[in-house]
Amino acid sequence: MSYQFVELEADPNEIKKRLKARDQKTAETSDARLEDFQKLSAAYEAPSELAPGLIRVPTTTSISDAVKTILLRLAERQVGGTDRRAAR
Repeated sequence: MSYQFVELEADPNEIKKRLKARDQKTAETSDARLEDFQKLSAAYEAPSELAPGLIRVPTTTSISDAVKTILLRLAERQVGGTDRRAAR
């Protein structure tokens, strides 16, 4: 069985915006906070070891477009094999 991994790529300003909004919601629990952004960003390592099975998708479009992109890439890999490099 082969595995496919999806990495969603978000703009740093969008991440900060979402973290700020999350901080204002008292009913939502999260490990990530706006004040942790710099530290978490600096510590991030791209999952390069997953390259053959990694699908990267930007989150600059709607959720439905991102899902369509993921499903299309999964279908392409199923038809063409999984030995392709991570596509952008």
